[in-house]
Amino acid sequence: MLDSLVTVVVGFASGVMSGLFGIGGALITTPAIRLLLGVPVLIAVGTPLVAIIPGAVTGAVTLVRAKVADVRTGLVAGAAGALFSAVGAVMSEWIGGRVALVLTGALLLYFAVTAFAHARTLPQSGSSEQESAFEQNTSCTTQQAEQTGMKHQAAESTLQPPLPGGSRAARPPGTVRPIALGVVAGFAGGLLGLGGGFVLVPMFSRLFGFSQRKAVATSLISVLFMAIPGMLSHARLGHVDWRVGLTLAAGAVLGAWVGARLVLKSSERVLRYGFAVLLALVGIWLVLNEVLGLMA
Repeated sequence: MLDSLVTVVVGFASGVMSGLFGIGGALITTPAIRLLLGVPVLIAVGTPLVAIIPGAVTGAVTLVRAKVADVRTGLVAGAAGALFSAVGAVMSEWIGGRVALVLTGALLLYFAVTAFAHARTLPQSGSSEQESAFEQNTSCTTQQAEQTGMKHQAAESTLQPPLPGGSRAARPPGTVRPIALGVVAGFAGGLLGLGGGFVLVPMFSRLFGFSQRKAVATSLISVLFMAIPGMLSHARLGHVDWRVGLTLAAGAVLGAWVGARLVLKSSERVLRYGFAVLLALVGIWLVLNEVLGLMA
């Protein structure tokens, strides 16, 4: 009974992180069920994907309705990533779960450092309501331009959100770049059991000039598609504890809704620093725990 309660709470926390940071929630669930429930390493890698799917659906639907997601980019990256998520899941069996978790921690620390650096370059932003209005205005303008055959001109206009550091994206996402990014994120997500969002969110901001809120919303769409083949592959390999996974999912659905509502009310600076802190904490936790385990 106590284990089930702990699992629901972990699922809720992961759902909040999913909706707030667009990472699918496994950054929380993988180390948590490994340390708190004592599940085997590969089970800790594969089981969180069961909870990622309903959590991503809840968060994505909430943010799409708020008109802050780039649905097309999310779908393209997600479709490409879904093909390689299964490949990454199979590779996790080959390299071993403990090595996969150490790699996960190292990647998270790298993205944490870059996220901190980019957050520091941000000017003081306006309120979250002003940012939301800006994003909705940008989205509407782009849609109008597409209808009149001027998509690229609109995307490159002064309405485009600035990249950290003040520069602007050179061109709209298009198709090739989201596909390439989806392939990398899908493979990494399947390999490490994280859904790929920890790659997508910073890359959507850095490569496409998305605000953090828009990057989170778009990432959740992609993560949904990437998690499905990854989950099926891990299940086929015996890496999924369905009781734990479904209990996590119960908490993740509510948590993702709460997180998505919070992201709509938070400023760009707060979201970027929060994302960086989360990556750093989990990365340190994973590396120390698994390295100490290897030394024991």
